[in-house]
Amino acid sequence: PQGSTGDKTFTANWTANIYAITYHLNGGSDPGNPDTYTVETETFTLKNPTKDGYTFAGWVGTALPSATTEVTIPKGSTGNREYTALWTAINYPITYDLKGGTVDSATPNPTSYTVDTPTFRINNPTKAGYTFDGWTGPGYDTPSKTVEIPKGSTGAKHYVAHWTAIEYTIT
Repeated sequence: PQGSTGDKTFTANWTANIYAITYHLNGGSDPGNPDTYTVETETFTLKNPTKDGYTFAGWVGTALPSATTEVTIPKGSTGNREYTALWTAINYPITYDLKGGTVDSATPNPTSYTVDTPTFRINNPTKAGYTFDGWTGPGYDTPSKTVEIPKGSTGAKHYVAHWTAIEYTIT
């Protein structure tokens, strides 16, 4: 107060500001990254998310000049941050064992697909002197003449054609 005399000691007390970290995973799984940090938080590196059918292409956002798969926030950093995950669809191969058959060259079967490829059916082959019984492969343990790969599927596919020899009558 006014009129006080003598030496005085004052101590400043500080509370570190808490800064938010916002993530946009675009369908990816949360890898358990922190939602906040302070100027006193030890240096940390963001964990990368995962997403079925995709490869993580990197983070874009605060203080990043381009997409990167390694984002480190050093101790002493300040300010809210925001990061967005980028993804690249994995290109899965499709192989066929036609067992001597052929597929019409005007409508060939696809040799690859991604998780984003619209649902499609594979074309059936032909073979002189044989009846096509169907395909076996992932999801088809018994021969099927209608094999469909739905949008959202993942993994390499291999299909095998099955045939029955046509029995001819000789008179």
